[in-house]
Amino acid sequence: MSIISSQADRAPAVLGCVAHGTDCESVLRELAGHLEAGGMVKRTYCQAVLDREKSFPTGIPAEPVAVAIPHSDRNHVLETAVLVAKTERPIPFRRIDDPDAEVEVRVVFMMAIDSNQGQLDTITRVMDLIQDPGIIEAVAASSDPEEIRSIAERAFSGSQTRPV
Repeated sequence: MSIISSQADRAPAVLGCVAHGTDCESVLRELAGHLEAGGMVKRTYCQAVLDREKSFPTGIPAEPVAVAIPHSDRNHVLETAVLVAKTERPIPFRRIDDPDAEVEVRVVFMMAIDSNQGQLDTITRVMDLIQDPGIIEAVAASSDPEEIRSIAERAFSGSQTRPV
């Protein structure tokens, strides 16, 4: 699998990929591995994300496509980045608003944020993206990491250009 990355001014590095995992844990491990291989997170990041997901699940039943926003504390991060991934199949994640329920996630925004201010800014941007069905549908429909990165980067930069 290839992973595509870009760094825009005053924005987190935005990466795109297609996740091949078959369950929540395997998807999280796969994505954390990409961030680690890219030098953006420490070796401790993956376990921190898995532990956090158990206590504070991140599945969001957004319409028309459910998403997840896994992340860890900043002490596991070397460089702020958001890895936007389309899953090959719906992946059950526990819901952020009802941890006893699950939602079938198709798009994951794995966040690696290295500062408190960066965390607020990045989470705000991701939440704005989640509320834009055109962006989420475009990511979910793509099977090209470069296209996923491009869609997400345009959205993060505030571009009004919509994916086609």
